[in-house]
Amino acid sequence: MRVSPILPILLLAGTFSAAAPHPAALADAITDIVAALPGEVRALTRIPGPQGEDTSFVVVREDAGDRLFVQTGGAGTPPVEVTDLGAPLPGRVTDLRSERDTLGIAVFVDLRGGDGTDTTYELFWEGEDAASYVFQPASN
Repeated sequence: MRVSPILPILLLAGTFSAAAPHPAALADAITDIVAALPGEVRALTRIPGPQGEDTSFVVVREDAGDRLFVQTGGAGTPPVEVTDLGAPLPGRVTDLRSERDTLGIAVFVDLRGGDGTDTTYELFWEGEDAASYVFQPASN
């Protein structure tokens, strides 16, 4: 699934359950989140994980660079930031694709560096232990 162009902040609405008790309650929750965003946040994008998985990926576009988070278990579960390459990442996220494999979820993240060079990274997410992920340059 394509990340670019980064979608407006209101895509955060996708993180809330459609079973909210009343639309006004949902609007208040979104308003609270938007009001709490730091000024350096320019956009947020929530990208669903593989079909049938309760996993999504959140790309935060800040002035200084992009940050990548993995969200499992739905709203209320603390996300895990992918920081192996530093935070922010050493480039802008231009694409993110994920698929289920035998060990968990394989995620392919394309980054465009400041020099215009595109590099693909692999994120292997085993899911049970948030600290057990691997994020590295793609092997192919």
